[in-house]
Amino acid sequence: MVRATFGLGPPDREALKPKVGDLKKYATVLDGHLASRTHVACARLTIADFQLGSMATYWRESEMPLEAFPNIVRWIDGLMRIPAWAEPWPAEVNGHRAHEFTAAH
Repeated sequence: MVRATFGLGPPDREALKPKVGDLKKYATVLDGHLASRTHVACARLTIADFQLGSMATYWRESEMPLEAFPNIVRWIDGLMRIPAWAEPWPAEVNGHRAHEFTAAH
């Protein structure tokens, strides 16, 4: 889905298939880590959440097999409740279209 965000087309699901084994291996570790935590590090939201979460935010759309990892799903869904995370490229900023805002400032 990052590809779609930047106008590069839909996710390349065929390219993702060989990576499923590694995904499940590391997701097992992260899911266990998140079992008693709401964030990845320091018992609060940090850049670690953003870095790891950015890899999986669009897991449903790209058909990443994360449904077997409820703690990861809960954590990502929690990130999606942060307005700036859910909509990182807003169409408007303070009443101005985003492209006008960046060009003027």
